[in-house]
Amino acid sequence: MSSLSRELVFLILQFLEEEKFKETVHRLEQESGFFFNMKYFEEKALAGEWDEVEKYLSGFTKVDDNRYSMKIFFEIRKQKYLEALDRHDRAKAVEILVKDLKVFSTFNEELYKEITLLLTMDNFRQNEQLSKYGDTKSARSIMLVELKKLIEANPLFREKLVFPTLKASRLRTLINQSLNWQHQLCKNPRSNPDIKTLFTDHSCSPPNGARAPTPVTLPVAAVAKPSTYAPLGVHGGPFPPAAAAAANANALAGWMANANHSSQVQPAVIAASASSLPVPQNQVSVLKHPRTPPDTLGVGMTEYGSTDHEQLMKRLRSAQSVDEVTYPAPSQQASGSLEDLPKSVACTIHQGSNVTSMDFHPSHHTLLTVGCSNGEISLWEVGMRERLVSKSFKIWDLATCSVTFQVNNLAGKK
Repeated sequence: MSSLSRELVFLILQFLEEEKFKETVHRLEQESGFFFNMKYFEEKALAGEWDEVEKYLSGFTKVDDNRYSMKIFFEIRKQKYLEALDRHDRAKAVEILVKDLKVFSTFNEELYKEITLLLTMDNFRQNEQLSKYGDTKSARSIMLVELKKLIEANPLFREKLVFPTLKASRLRTLINQSLNWQHQLCKNPRSNPDIKTLFTDHSCSPPNGARAPTPVTLPVAAVAKPSTYAPLGVHGGPFPPAAAAAANANALAGWMANANHSSQVQPAVIAASASSLPVPQNQVSVLKHPRTPPDTLGVGMTEYGSTDHEQLMKRLRSAQSVDEVTYPAPSQQASGSLEDLPKSVACTIHQGSNVTSMDFHPSHHTLLTVGCSNGEISLWEVGMRERLVSKSFKIWDLATCSVTFQVNNLAGKK
């Protein structure tokens, strides 16, 4: 099993524990053999549930794996045998002797004979080595101390006694991030999408008459409830409604910094349309470069262009078992044309310099980034006709630049 698949099991164990699926947690612990829950083992041993104790142990070791394992099983079965004798249940004691303890006779025949002789005594405490045997409760506690030492020394339990350190509800957090990512790939993303299922990939319903988004298949190797997990629903979905434009200015700084130049536009006056006004349906399809989706879930999304993300994608590609998940993606157009531009002017805003590029935000359609020939970048809230942010382009030492660049720079400032 790959390391990512192993980590997924731990995420599921954490989820089951948080959701109070107690029995299921321990069955998965036993069947996977990844984590030995010492607390659970102690509870069952102190309660004398010997069948469950051995069943749980069997997920991690067998009687003849090594001398530590043999000693562990022997101590458990010996305690079960002595308790049957203490209850004067000789029939049960004989059954344990034949079915459970007989296996040890091949390794230590003398010890097996000594244990068998205990059946002939009215009280097994007459045996010198068992003279200090107290009541059942104290005997089980003493046995547990010995078992814990044997388990910790057994190499088969190495790295299985400590659960990995995870943030609370890690699996729910990863699912929220996945939904966030899928939502950013919607052709017509809604500010408050209706998420009703995890069985299929999320996609906002297209408007009447629009084409359904074209699916694109991406490989996924592995899938990790924040402490305040938002329920999935119409009004309580994981994607909060769009906030006021002014409040979004700082959150969109990273989007501005990564903005790419798009189609060349020469006039100094920008004619723009936005979703609060009529929005051209093909606006999203002319985006040529994907951008990092904003963290609309508040769960700490990683920049996709970062080193951490590149390393994650390498791990996903190199995983042994690969499942495929279909994500909806905007339909691509081979090239733009004049037919793609709006036919009517919704509003007019004055930039002040020659405009060379502009682009709308992929989900907040009233936010427009404008680039000018003098290097200035501005962020506009089109619906309010307000310039939210403006960053000028500064040259540290113009004299060191070429004559052609200096002439163009001066021309751009006029």
